[in-house]
Amino acid sequence: MTWFKRMLTCMISAALMVTLAFVMTACTDEEPEPYVADTVAEVPAEDEDTELTELVIEDLEVGTGSEVEEGDTVLIDWTGYYLDDEGTVGMLFNSSAMQGGPYEFIVGNSDVIEGWHAGVLGMQAGGVRVLKVPANMAFGAEGVHSMVEPDQDLKFEITLLEIRYALEQ
Repeated sequence: MTWFKRMLTCMISAALMVTLAFVMTACTDEEPEPYVADTVAEVPAEDEDTELTELVIEDLEVGTGSEVEEGDTVLIDWTGYYLDDEGTVGMLFNSSAMQGGPYEFIVGNSDVIEGWHAGVLGMQAGGVRVLKVPANMAFGAEGVHSMVEPDQDLKFEITLLEIRYALEQ
């Protein structure tokens, strides 16, 4: 399969996953309680012109079972979008589907962005969460290659597939 066909397949898969997530979210009658952590900023009103300075967490769906704690190994599906200066969601820049499948990391002890470490705490398996991550909790002033510009705020939709195990405390 050529590179172009693989990219096209990944993009179509990502679009289908996002569409499925919206459809599944729309089919529920009850709204989940938002998870609130100490590092979470209040979500500004839509007409406010504010700069994203703190991690914003919004639960779209609450999962079941034990909650993620620091030291747990988690398996997630994720989709990442750019945020503009007004906090409006821009273009998709990457996803686990585009990278070949779910991603595994140790919470609090791996090379993922700080916004992910803080953002998955308290999630339960099957939960879906939106993280609005300020640049200082993402890739900072350096950015990442040609994918993420310096000082770029990002939005991630994360689905916690599984808590694999916790490290010995």
